[in-house]
Amino acid sequence: MAKRPTLTAADRAVEYSPTTARLFGFCQKKFYFTWLARRKQGWRKGLDHPWHRVYDLKQLKNRHTWAGDLYHEILAHILNDVCAGHEPDEDAARRLISDVAEAQFAFSAEHRFIGATKSHVEKYNGIPTFLALFEHAYGLPVDGLLEETRLNVDQWLMHTFSWEGWLPLIDHVQSARRVYIEPDNLLYLFAGARIRARMDVGVETRDGLFVLYDWKCYNEDKRFAAYDQHLFKQQLLAYALWPVSREELRLAIDRVVAHVFNPVTGEEREIHFTENDCADFEIDVDRWVRLQREMFTEVGDVVFDELRGPYDPQRSCPWCSFKAVCGEEILWHELT
Repeated sequence: MAKRPTLTAADRAVEYSPTTARLFGFCQKKFYFTWLARRKQGWRKGLDHPWHRVYDLKQLKNRHTWAGDLYHEILAHILNDVCAGHEPDEDAARRLISDVAEAQFAFSAEHRFIGATKSHVEKYNGIPTFLALFEHAYGLPVDGLLEETRLNVDQWLMHTFSWEGWLPLIDHVQSARRVYIEPDNLLYLFAGARIRARMDVGVETRDGLFVLYDWKCYNEDKRFAAYDQHLFKQQLLAYALWPVSREELRLAIDRVVAHVFNPVTGEEREIHFTENDCADFEIDVDRWVRLQREMFTEVGDVVFDELRGPYDPQRSCPWCSFKAVCGEEILWHELT
């Protein structure tokens, strides 16, 4: 792939990720609040200020998202220990699941997330205890929620340790030239956008391969299987293009492979990418850049009432984290 030109400062303000693109397609208003909280640093405002309320609501998770995040955190903890020279210990990891889940649940139940920033909240064995559950924020029943989450993640971890790809993954990590575990600093420029390759695990092998590992903690809705697979492959491609687009030690796209493991079902898939995949992705990213420059240049340029809501408001809005502010008569563009 040819080297791409350096972008201007204005170009770098446009960010792209398949997840946010999907959110924008589902509900422009929800995307707007997510974008607004990041742009206006709501945590710096007073607790009653609408921007601070948006910031607090932006952090809310439902139970299923919490379980998926906890599984990812435990896997990252295990693999970081492997990188440090330790062997994975299933029993210790399962005990850690229970302890961390209890600590996170208590943090949420006591509403300590209000006014808090994740980077300043204490950790448990290096794992964040920050959690803001939708049920706690909106006063909904939580009976059995902690127990069910602990049981789910414990079962997923059992499936992971019995997965036939587990030992090859450990071998990859132990022998790799370089390992990336949920990295936050792998940025590259592509089709006019800045993309962050925050993969679950990336392994650069000594024979010139880049192997991605991704954990997929949900069952697919068969009605949307083809659509979901397209979006999921785009998400993996956004990670795969980092070693292809970086300034040094670039790889051809056929030297990148992704392994996707679903701990819910115990299934694994291997995904390869082509130049045609890259070309299609470039078109999508370019379209996103042009759309964002048109609609979201500055807060004052956004006409909130013209933003489209979710496809199915009867199903979506009751569980949307921003339902407490979306319907309010607030002149968002006039806020200071």
